[in-house]
Amino acid sequence: AMCSPISGLMTLYGSLVGLLTALALGLPPEQVYTGIWGFNAVTVSIAIGGMFYVMNKHVFLLTGLAAASATVL
Repeated sequence: AMCSPISGLMTLYGSLVGLLTALALGLPPEQVYTGIWGFNAVTVSIAIGGMFYVMNKHVFLLTGLAAASATVL
């Protein structure tokens, strides 16, 4: 997060979206809280929100949608 504050924020955002998506799907809480269902959401959030696009409100929403989709898949 020191080299890229935007990537650090997208890490937190992706983790939150992945966590909430996994809980909304009713997945086992033990797996959710150990981070099994949040890894892909974090990776996608860093890539889309922190690397490939310039951050604005549309990219922020796209990042959330992509993170939720990565959790479901």
